[in-house]
Amino acid sequence: MVLKNKERGDKMKAVIFDMDGVLIDSEPLYYEVEHSIYDELGVQIEDERYAQYVGSSAYKMYSDLKEEFHFEADIEELIQKTRERIEEIIEIPGKLKLIEGVIPLLQWCKEKEYKTAIASSSHDEMIQKVVDIVDIRQYFDTLVSGDFVKKSKPNPDIFLYAAKKLEVKPQNCIVIEDSSNGVKAANRAGMKCIGFQSPNTPPQNLEIADQVVVHMTEIINILK
Repeated sequence: MVLKNKERGDKMKAVIFDMDGVLIDSEPLYYEVEHSIYDELGVQIEDERYAQYVGSSAYKMYSDLKEEFHFEADIEELIQKTRERIEEIIEIPGKLKLIEGVIPLLQWCKEKEYKTAIASSSHDEMIQKVVDIVDIRQYFDTLVSGDFVKKSKPNPDIFLYAAKKLEVKPQNCIVIEDSSNGVKAANRAGMKCIGFQSPNTPPQNLEIADQVVVHMTEIINILK
């Protein structure tokens, strides 16, 4: 494996995947739903500002916006409304699609006996639904939600929790992320990170990732 800016010698034993924008092409769905809620709140958020919350939690986003715009709506109610609308969309047959190249990568990881996890800021029920809808549950050893940790990305908590569940040291894990917040979280967890330029994710700064790819199957060559 050739990864920049990292000491060599640590053998990779686990691959930790973000979910939205990495495994599934869901970022446009979140954009649609969350902007519909902004409209209801009478709040205007420019795309550049919105992109800053990709990979982070809905709680963080709505908390920041409430502090800035002083709307009366309850944060937990907004989060629940977002979840319900997203779930309605993903349950439409054919609406939720895998990122191209995901299945060959997941199959390769299993063949090479890498431990695998999803570590997503999405809530647990959403993750459980997604893996069943797109039929990828069998490829993962554990599923970790942002519900399981106190601090969301860019804090490292979720990746450290995933490593603990996999029983693998952080330095032996590699993270696949499409967001600036996720790459920062992986870096702070002491893990190697591959940044994925997801086709429909708002523009993200991935420069601190060890390598950046534009297609999932590129990752197989990096891990060899």
